[in-house]
Amino acid sequence: MCRLLAFALTEEFDVGYLLKLLVNASRREILASFKQHDDGWGYAVALKEDEWRLLSYKTRVPIWEDSSISALERLLRRYSIALGLVHTRKASKNTPVDTFSAHPFSFTSNDGSLVFFAQNGGIDKVKAYELLSNRVKVDLDSVSDTFIHAMLLREFVEKNDGKLIDGFIKLHELLHDKGLYGSCSNILILKFSPRDKVELLVARIIYGEARREYCELYEAKHGSGCYIIASSTLTRYDEGILEFAPLGKNMVVVYSLEDEYVSRKAISID
Repeated sequence: MCRLLAFALTEEFDVGYLLKLLVNASRREILASFKQHDDGWGYAVALKEDEWRLLSYKTRVPIWEDSSISALERLLRRYSIALGLVHTRKASKNTPVDTFSAHPFSFTSNDGSLVFFAQNGGIDKVKAYELLSNRVKVDLDSVSDTFIHAMLLREFVEKNDGKLIDGFIKLHELLHDKGLYGSCSNILILKFSPRDKVELLVARIIYGEARREYCELYEAKHGSGCYIIASSTLTRYDEGILEFAPLGKNMVVVYSLEDEYVSRKAISID
C-alpha cells in the first residue's frame, strides 16, 4: 500500500508544504498496521513558464532519505503552472523492492502521448496478466501488479484511439467484472500529448468498508487555480491550511489545462 499526492496548480502555492505532508505521512504512517512507506518514491510533473518541461524520477530510496525531494521542491517553485503526481511505496507482500518497481510506470501510447501511472492498492497480478492481448514473456515474480496494470492500460488506451478516459473506464469495468481488484486501487495518471496537451487523471476505487479510512482520497481547492489530491494520511498532517474533503465514492476526476485555467471533470464509476 502507498501514499499519493497529485496537484494541478495555476497560481502560486507553497509546494514545499505539500511535499512536507507527503514526507511526514510516508515516514510516520498512522492509519495502517505498518509504520512507514519506505520502499521507494517517484514523481512525474509537467511544468510551464514560457514553455513546457516534462520530468519523471523514481528510486528505491525512501523519500525522507533522498535529497532529490529538495530538488523537486526548488523546481516546482520556479514555474507558475504545474500538473503532476508524487508517490511513495510500501511494497505488497511477495512483490519486488527495487527502483524498477517504484512508481510511476510509464509508456508511450499509439498517438505518441507519454503516460505516467501510479497506484495505491492493487489487482490480481496473475489473472490480470492473462488479460493482456500482447502477452510478452514476463517473470511475474520480478514485477509488481502495478506494472501489469500499466501494460493493460496501454492496450486499452490504444484500443480507444488514444483516449485515456475511455480506455481507463473500459479497463476498470473489465477488472471490476472479473473481480480482480483488492480492497482499493486508487490511481494517478499524468498524460502529456502532442501539441503539449496535459491531463491529470485521478481514480478513487475502493471496495469494502474495512480499509476505507486508510484508502480514502481527499481533494482540496485553493484559490481559483489550485487543486490538490491526497491520500488520507496526508490530511491528518495538514495544519488547517487546506480544506480537504473526501471524494467519498468511486469516481474518475480529470484535470486539464485550458487557456492556463484548470478544468475539472468528474465521472462516477461502479
